[in-house]
Amino acid sequence: MKKTFFIFVINIVIITGCVATPPNESSNNIPATTVSTTVQAIISATVTVNVPSPTTIPTNTALLATETSIPVATDTTTPTPLPPPTETPTQTPTPSATFTTTPTPTPTVTSTPAIKNLLDKKLINVAARDYWSLEFEVTPEEPTMVLQGEFVAMGGSGNDIDLFVMDEINLKNWENNHPATFIYHSGQLTAAKWELTLSHPDVYYIVFSNRFSLFSNKVVNATVTLKKS
Repeated sequence: MKKTFFIFVINIVIITGCVATPPNESSNNIPATTVSTTVQAIISATVTVNVPSPTTIPTNTALLATETSIPVATDTTTPTPLPPPTETPTQTPTPSATFTTTPTPTPTVTSTPAIKNLLDKKLINVAARDYWSLEFEVTPEEPTMVLQGEFVAMGGSGNDIDLFVMDEINLKNWENNHPATFIYHSGQLTAAKWELTLSHPDVYYIVFSNRFSLFSNKVVNATVTLKKS
């Protein structure tokens, strides 16, 4: 906005000066006509001053337009989803190897009892024309053994029985009515006590025979033991 001011103060001062100063008082006197003309020119002159109005300060609309037209940068990038946390597998500790020492079994030494009871008052039924036998063994680990026993026979008219002790080979011969060698033979007796020595390992048989009786069965009460010599 343009404002026009008339400079009255200056003009008054100048006019006053011109009127109050008498002519020819100074060596540099200015003619009155000149002063009057100058004053008039000054009076008629106007001063134009451009005073910006505080309310009409031009706004840089282009700048505002530029500022408002610049879009705000918007991050339209789709965020990459974070991978799920990888679960660290729990490492199972490897069990330490356990060494179990199996104790070596102590060999059991089987000792031959001092006395083996082969027959202990056993009642033995022996049919007519038949026999009854008991097998036993003497091992190489055993020393010389002593076989001893006793018996009582009942039945028939004679109440008798026949006792044999023999090895396996002679038993087979005797069963088939062939000649055989006996370690012990009692003969037909009602009762007897006997004892013999077995000096080498072998399989032996105790035989109660009623083969000689055609009709009578027999009952024998016998006791036999085997012991170290």
